[in-house]
Amino acid sequence: MARHSGILGPFWALCVGQSFRLLIGNTTPPPQMAVRLNLEWLWRIVLEPRRMLMRYVPSALGFMLSALGDLLRNRRAGLPRQSLHAAGVKAMAGGHHDT
Repeated sequence: MARHSGILGPFWALCVGQSFRLLIGNTTPPPQMAVRLNLEWLWRIVLEPRRMLMRYVPSALGFMLSALGDLLRNRRAGLPRQSLHAAGVKAMAGGHHDT
Protein backbone atom coordinates (compact mmCIF):
# COMPACT_ATOMS: atom_id res chain seq x y z
CA MET A 1 0.00 0.00 0.00
CA ALA A 2 2.74 2.43 0.95
CA ARG A 3 4.58 1.63 -2.27
CA HIS A 4 1.60 2.73 -4.41
CA SER A 5 0.35 5.63 -2.29
CA GLY A 6 1.91 8.16 -4.67
CA ILE A 7 -0.28 7.11 -7.58
CA LEU A 8 -3.39 6.44 -5.49
CA GLY A 9 -3.52 9.75 -3.64
CA PRO A 10 -5.27 10.01 -0.26
CA PHE A 11 -7.05 6.81 0.71
CA TRP A 12 -8.10 4.62 3.60
CA ALA A 13 -6.66 1.14 3.83
CA LEU A 14 -7.71 -1.78 5.95
CA CYS A 15 -5.13 -4.54 6.36
CA VAL A 16 -6.95 -7.83 6.81
CA GLY A 17 -4.27 -10.40 5.97
CA GLN A 18 -4.14 -11.86 9.47
CA SER A 19 -7.94 -12.15 9.50
CA PHE A 20 -7.83 -14.33 6.39
CA ARG A 21 -5.05 -16.50 7.86
CA LEU A 22 -7.17 -17.01 10.99
CA LEU A 23 -10.32 -17.81 9.00
CA ILE A 24 -8.67 -20.46 6.85
CA GLY A 25 -6.75 -21.94 9.78
CA ASN A 26 -3.21 -21.03 8.70
CA THR A 27 -2.37 -19.48 12.06
CA THR A 28 -3.22 -20.16 15.67
CA PRO A 29 -5.76 -17.74 17.15
CA PRO A 30 -4.71 -15.89 20.30
CA PRO A 31 -5.94 -17.11 23.68
CA GLN A 32 -9.15 -15.43 24.92
CA MET A 33 -7.22 -13.68 27.69
CA ALA A 34 -4.99 -12.01 25.08
CA VAL A 35 -8.10 -10.92 23.16
CA ARG A 36 -9.77 -9.53 26.31
CA LEU A 37 -6.61 -7.58 27.16
CA ASN A 38 -6.17 -6.35 23.55
CA LEU A 39 -2.81 -8.12 23.32
CA GLU A 40 -3.31 -9.89 20.01
CA TRP A 41 -0.22 -8.06 18.74
CA LEU A 42 1.86 -9.70 21.48
CA TRP A 43 0.51 -13.12 20.50
CA ARG A 44 1.61 -12.47 16.91
CA ILE A 45 5.11 -11.56 18.14
CA VAL A 46 5.25 -14.83 20.08
CA LEU A 47 4.21 -16.83 16.99
CA GLU A 48 6.39 -14.99 14.46
CA PRO A 49 9.04 -13.03 16.38
CA ARG A 50 11.40 -12.22 13.52
CA ARG A 51 8.72 -11.00 11.10
CA MET A 52 6.65 -9.10 13.67
CA LEU A 53 9.60 -7.47 15.43
CA MET A 54 10.89 -6.22 12.08
CA ARG A 55 7.45 -4.68 11.56
CA TYR A 56 6.91 -3.18 15.03
CA VAL A 57 10.36 -2.18 16.30
CA PRO A 58 11.18 0.53 13.72
CA SER A 59 7.91 2.41 14.28
CA ALA A 60 8.06 2.02 18.07
CA LEU A 61 11.68 3.18 18.09
CA GLY A 62 10.78 6.17 15.92
CA PHE A 63 7.98 7.10 18.30
CA MET A 64 10.22 6.81 21.37
CA LEU A 65 12.95 8.94 19.77
CA SER A 66 10.40 11.57 18.78
CA ALA A 67 8.94 11.66 22.30
CA LEU A 68 12.43 11.92 23.81
CA GLY A 69 13.27 14.76 21.41
CA ASP A 70 10.12 16.62 22.46
CA LEU A 71 10.98 16.12 26.13
CA LEU A 72 14.53 17.43 25.65
CA ARG A 73 13.36 20.44 23.61
CA ASN A 74 10.77 21.33 26.26
CA ARG A 75 13.34 21.00 29.02
CA ARG A 76 15.84 23.23 27.16
CA ALA A 77 13.08 25.80 26.59
CA GLY A 78 12.40 25.80 30.33
CA LEU A 79 8.84 24.53 29.97
CA PRO A 80 7.50 22.86 33.13
CA ARG A 81 7.15 19.10 33.20
CA GLN A 82 3.53 18.06 33.18
CA SER A 83 2.12 14.58 33.18
CA LEU A 84 -0.42 13.57 30.56
CA HIS A 85 -2.90 12.90 33.35
CA ALA A 86 -2.45 16.39 34.79
CA ALA A 87 -2.80 17.96 31.34
CA GLY A 88 -6.03 16.04 30.73
CA VAL A 89 -7.49 16.97 34.12
CA LYS A 90 -6.57 20.62 33.56
CA ALA A 91 -8.14 20.61 30.08
CA MET A 92 -11.33 18.96 31.40
CA ALA A 93 -11.55 21.58 34.15
CA GLY A 94 -11.43 24.34 31.56
CA GLY A 95 -7.90 25.40 32.42
CA HIS A 96 -5.55 26.69 29.75
CA HIS A 97 -2.26 25.00 29.05
CA ASP A 98 0.32 25.59 26.35
CA THR A 99 1.31 22.81 24.03
